[in-house]
Amino acid sequence: MIKYFVVIAYFLWYFFKLLLDIISANIHVATIVLSKKIHIVPVTIYYETKIKSDTLKVVLANSITLTPGTLTVSMVNNKLQIHCLDQRFIIAPDDFIFEKILRKIEDVMTC
Repeated sequence: MIKYFVVIAYFLWYFFKLLLDIISANIHVATIVLSKKIHIVPVTIYYETKIKSDTLKVVLANSITLTPGTLTVSMVNNKLQIHCLDQRFIIAPDDFIFEKILRKIEDVMTC
């Protein structure tokens, strides 16, 4: 019973963090679009996730797509292909908080 409360708490944290990132990315994209000189360096990266649950992988992919300036192009097994409007949108794998939270949710759900 307690594990469901823990999962709910993690999901609330996840959605709060997602909302903050969406707002931040909106400001960043608006700055790019409204600037007189548009200097962007679009890039496509491949990100290998350690999440095992297909459902949580889809949540991760959709969260990336919801964030302005990024788009999940494809997901094959554990590899996500992500298009970024600008190279400044790239996050180091160690700093990717969305995956960390989803992995904690996965750990609690498998116990």
